[in-house]
Amino acid sequence: MTLVLDHGTLYAQNQERPLLENLNFSFEKGKVYFVYGTQPQEKTMLAAAMAGLVQFDKGGLKFAGQLLTRKQLTYYRKQQVGLILREYNFLPFESPLTNLLYYCRLTDKKVTLADCLARLKKVGIEKETSKLPLEKLDLITQKKYELAKAVGRNPEIFVADGLLEDLDSYTERLFLNFLDYLAKELAICVVVMVSQQHLNHFPDVVLGLNRGKLNFIKAKETILKG
Repeated sequence: MTLVLDHGTLYAQNQERPLLENLNFSFEKGKVYFVYGTQPQEKTMLAAAMAGLVQFDKGGLKFAGQLLTRKQLTYYRKQQVGLILREYNFLPFESPLTNLLYYCRLTDKKVTLADCLARLKKVGIEKETSKLPLEKLDLITQKKYELAKAVGRNPEIFVADGLLEDLDSYTERLFLNFLDYLAKELAICVVVMVSQQHLNHFPDVVLGLNRGKLNFIKAKETILKG
């Protein structure tokens, strides 16, 4: 067992009703989880809470059997989590290669340009494109960079919001295959917020997020009816 939502409740600013209410679920290494929902704010806040960017107002987040305090969340976020949110964070005038090198060397000074090129190629960014300014590249290429960045420090948890939206069919398949590789080959716990129902056949587990409640929908070979 890797990550546990333990009665997590989170309020949005100046709202009496919880944005996320009494969330309970266990996420395991080596599996891909899709959280389906139609409310972007709910999905974004869940991704942020699971990545340790925000702390639940009630309940909390357990990692490796331990309930994380505010101080522990900072370490967890920096060392164990790879995160993609809708608002991307990169130096727009620098290339994907330079951005990724800067990011990875924050924790590992031994990372080389060759290492970064290999990681970018794995998500579909070729050598020529990797040297162009990110601000001049299309949205899909920027998403590819964010994907490479999120796993650049070899996290145990990968959380993404909006990653699979607005993709062509080729890139969608590339990303799905890469998510499967992260889970099955690298034993990472992969959690992705989605809005597309046609993708629900892919993950190991599908959850639904509706009106602040998180519910199990189906696992591979098992469908919850009712």
